[in-house]
Amino acid sequence: MSLFYNLLEEQINVLKQKGYDEKTINSPDREGLLFSQLHQKFSFAIHQGFAEKEPIDFEIPATGFYEDHKSIVCFKFNYQFNPDTINLSLVELELLSQGMLSRIPIATTDDIPHSSEALAILHRNHKAHFRSRILDTSTKAESKIRKR
Repeated sequence: MSLFYNLLEEQINVLKQKGYDEKTINSPDREGLLFSQLHQKFSFAIHQGFAEKEPIDFEIPATGFYEDHKSIVCFKFNYQFNPDTINLSLVELELLSQGMLSRIPIATTDDIPHSSEALAILHRNHKAHFRSRILDTSTKAESKIRKR
């Protein structure tokens, strides 16, 4: 097996362990599409990366259904291939549902949440963002009152 095949298999295994496959996320896509897209885009990134001699970023979208198909979550796996270090890394995971967006920076595989946590992460981050906006708005209102 080649080094590139091993890099690809490593990423696919991590995604499977974290529950990111069509069956686990209740995706309407055919089973295996996510991994086949990763394979195809990684192949293009290898060619482009070595031709341009610089890191290449690419993304893989996926869709999942939660709560008995009442909630939809759109995933975006943001990858980077570095031809200098011959490394393929998931650098960020984006979650989007009903106007709620969470971007999760990935430094190690431990930073990748299990797919079953996606909706809870979105709700938790949305509440925190909403709370900070309320606090920010009330602070601005107080400063306007003091200026008068």
